[in-house]
Amino acid sequence: MKFILPTNCNIGKHQNCIEKMELREMVHCGIVGLGKVGSTLAFALLQVPQVTVIGVSDIDKEKEAGEIEDLTQAMMMLGIEDRIIMPDLSDSDLLFICAGHPREYRPATFLSGEMFESDGELYDKNYPIVQEIVMYAEAHDISKNNIYIVTNPSTLLAKMIGCHEVGETLDSMRCYSGCESGKWILQRKGFTNFGVVAECVEIVKNFIKNQSQLNGCQ
Repeated sequence: MKFILPTNCNIGKHQNCIEKMELREMVHCGIVGLGKVGSTLAFALLQVPQVTVIGVSDIDKEKEAGEIEDLTQAMMMLGIEDRIIMPDLSDSDLLFICAGHPREYRPATFLSGEMFESDGELYDKNYPIVQEIVMYAEAHDISKNNIYIVTNPSTLLAKMIGCHEVGETLDSMRCYSGCESGKWILQRKGFTNFGVVAECVEIVKNFIKNQSQLNGCQ
């Protein structure tokens, strides 16, 4: 499974966008995997002005092209003229890995008490995928310190591979606020995306804040 990080993307057609971004601090976010979470995250990042480049990659290149075009049209509808969306993850300041197999919901096994695929089962499926992406990203000078694993089981994958995880903060919020669990949502809509994407957006905003402080910006 190859998620290619091209370095020869045609920047010429984005020249007007680049000129508009010159006076701003630019943040490049990369997203690998454009399923329910990855595509939602790409759209959410359009609402963060400092994220001027969104690099995306999916193993299904037809889907990847469709998502880029859909997001580009969304930018036009929203009047956003100073962003770039392209299939290039190189130079990403932050990389979010959303690729892999989703957790299966198995209502037929309810009587056995195992309605959901276990973390162990999911880990065995997703570890090779996520590990390969991380290794390829490192080969293109993206540090593990800047890689966030959204793919489940994110905590276990992040611990074993040595990257950051996404989802634990959301789970803690659910616990302390008395919200329903992620599995409750999964059982009813088949997947979860908005909560974990919100956590990703907060990660990006905190990164921007920290960079601004380091650079002496207000």
